Amino acid sequence: MTLKNLPYFFLMICLLAATHLCWADDAPTKLVVGAGNSSCSGVNFSRIQDAIDAASDGQTIEVCPGLYPENLRITNSLKLKFDAGALVMPASVSQSTTSLATGNPIAAVITVMNSDNVDIET
Repeated sequence: MTLKNLPYFFLMICLLAATHLCWADDAPTKLVVGAGNSSCSGVNFSRIQDAIDAASDGQTIEVCPGLYPENLRITNSLKLKFDAGALVMPASVSQSTTSLATGNPIAAVITVMNSDNVDIET
Protein backbone atom coordinates (compact mmCIF):
# COMPACT_ATOMS: atom_id res chain seq x y z
CA MET A 1 0.00 0.00 0.00
CA THR A 2 1.36 3.41 -0.90
CA LEU A 3 0.98 6.57 1.14
CA LYS A 4 -1.38 8.10 -1.43
CA ASN A 5 -3.82 5.17 -0.86
CA LEU A 6 -3.71 5.51 2.93
CA PRO A 7 -6.70 7.94 3.21
CA TYR A 8 -8.86 5.52 1.18
CA PHE A 9 -7.85 2.67 3.45
CA PHE A 10 -8.90 4.62 6.55
CA LEU A 11 -12.15 5.67 4.85
CA MET A 12 -13.00 2.00 4.18
CA ILE A 13 -12.24 1.05 7.80
CA CYS A 14 -14.52 3.86 9.04
CA LEU A 15 -17.32 2.82 6.69
CA LEU A 16 -17.08 -0.81 7.80
CA ALA A 17 -17.19 0.21 11.46
CA ALA A 18 -20.19 2.49 10.89
CA THR A 19 -22.02 -0.26 8.97
CA HIS A 20 -21.45 -2.70 11.83
CA LEU A 21 -22.84 -0.21 14.35
CA CYS A 22 -25.93 0.44 12.23
CA TRP A 23 -26.61 -3.25 11.64
CA ALA A 24 -25.89 -4.42 15.18
CA ASP A 25 -28.50 -6.74 16.67
CA ASP A 26 -30.73 -4.80 19.05
CA ALA A 27 -32.23 -7.96 20.57
CA PRO A 28 -31.96 -8.10 24.36
CA THR A 29 -29.62 -10.73 25.73
CA LYS A 30 -32.29 -11.88 28.21
CA LEU A 31 -35.99 -12.60 27.66
CA VAL A 32 -38.22 -12.78 30.74
CA VAL A 33 -41.27 -15.04 31.14
CA GLY A 34 -43.82 -14.34 33.86
CA ALA A 35 -47.05 -16.23 34.62
CA GLY A 36 -50.09 -14.49 36.04
CA ASN A 37 -49.14 -12.05 38.80
CA SER A 38 -45.40 -12.36 38.32
CA SER A 39 -43.19 -10.43 40.70
CA CYS A 40 -40.42 -10.20 38.07
CA SER A 41 -39.70 -6.97 36.27
CA GLY A 42 -39.23 -6.69 32.52
CA VAL A 43 -41.58 -9.55 31.63
CA ASN A 44 -41.71 -10.03 27.84
CA PHE A 45 -43.77 -13.24 27.61
CA SER A 46 -46.44 -15.15 29.54
CA ARG A 47 -45.56 -18.51 27.94
CA ILE A 48 -42.13 -20.14 27.95
CA GLN A 49 -42.55 -21.61 24.45
CA ASP A 50 -43.27 -18.14 23.03
CA ALA A 51 -39.97 -16.91 24.47
CA ILE A 52 -38.13 -19.97 23.11
CA ASP A 53 -39.59 -19.37 19.65
CA ALA A 54 -38.57 -15.69 19.76
CA ALA A 55 -35.06 -16.28 21.16
CA SER A 56 -31.97 -15.89 19.02
CA ASP A 57 -28.99 -18.19 19.43
CA GLY A 58 -27.15 -17.46 22.66
CA GLN A 59 -29.98 -15.62 24.41
CA THR A 60 -30.99 -16.30 28.00
CA ILE A 61 -34.61 -16.89 28.97
CA GLU A 62 -35.42 -16.24 32.63
CA VAL A 63 -38.55 -18.03 33.86
CA CYS A 64 -40.10 -16.27 36.84
CA PRO A 65 -41.96 -18.10 39.64
CA GLY A 66 -45.31 -19.49 38.55
CA LEU A 67 -47.05 -22.50 37.03
CA TYR A 68 -46.51 -23.11 33.30
CA PRO A 69 -48.72 -25.84 31.77
CA GLU A 70 -46.57 -26.43 28.68
CA ASN A 71 -44.54 -29.03 26.82
CA LEU A 72 -41.40 -27.22 25.66
CA ARG A 73 -39.54 -27.79 22.39
CA ILE A 74 -36.12 -26.17 21.98
CA THR A 75 -34.48 -26.09 18.55
CA ASN A 76 -31.84 -23.39 18.99
CA SER A 77 -28.90 -22.67 21.28
CA LEU A 78 -30.02 -20.82 24.40
CA LYS A 79 -29.94 -20.75 28.18
CA LEU A 80 -33.16 -21.48 30.06
CA LYS A 81 -32.93 -20.26 33.67
CA PHE A 82 -35.74 -21.21 36.07
CA ASP A 83 -36.13 -19.02 39.17
CA ALA A 84 -37.12 -20.68 42.46
CA GLY A 85 -40.85 -21.37 42.32
CA ALA A 86 -41.06 -21.77 38.52
CA LEU A 87 -42.82 -25.05 37.73
CA VAL A 88 -43.44 -26.57 34.30
CA MET A 89 -46.27 -29.08 34.23
CA PRO A 90 -46.86 -31.06 31.05
CA ALA A 91 -49.78 -29.72 29.05
CA SER A 92 -50.45 -33.30 28.00
CA VAL A 93 -48.97 -36.66 28.88
CA SER A 94 -49.02 -38.20 25.42
CA GLN A 95 -45.86 -39.45 23.74
CA SER A 96 -43.79 -36.54 22.48
CA THR A 97 -40.61 -38.35 21.46
CA THR A 98 -38.79 -41.67 21.65
CA SER A 99 -35.75 -42.82 23.60
CA LEU A 100 -32.54 -42.72 21.58
CA ALA A 101 -31.23 -45.72 23.53
CA THR A 102 -34.22 -48.04 23.39
CA GLY A 103 -36.73 -46.53 20.96
CA ASN A 104 -39.39 -46.62 23.69
CA PRO A 105 -41.97 -43.81 23.76
CA ILE A 106 -41.32 -40.91 26.14
CA ALA A 107 -43.59 -38.11 27.32
CA ALA A 108 -41.05 -35.32 27.79
CA VAL A 109 -41.76 -31.93 29.33
CA ILE A 110 -38.70 -30.40 27.61
CA THR A 111 -37.52 -31.72 24.25
CA VAL A 112 -34.26 -30.42 22.74
CA MET A 113 -33.85 -31.10 19.03
CA ASN A 114 -31.17 -30.13 16.50
CA SER A 115 -29.25 -27.97 18.94
CA ASP A 116 -25.95 -28.69 20.64
CA ASN A 117 -25.73 -25.80 23.07
CA VAL A 118 -28.71 -25.66 25.43
CA ASP A 119 -28.17 -24.84 29.10
CA ILE A 120 -31.07 -25.49 31.51
CA GLU A 121 -30.49 -24.04 34.95
CA THR A 122 -32.69 -24.37 38.02
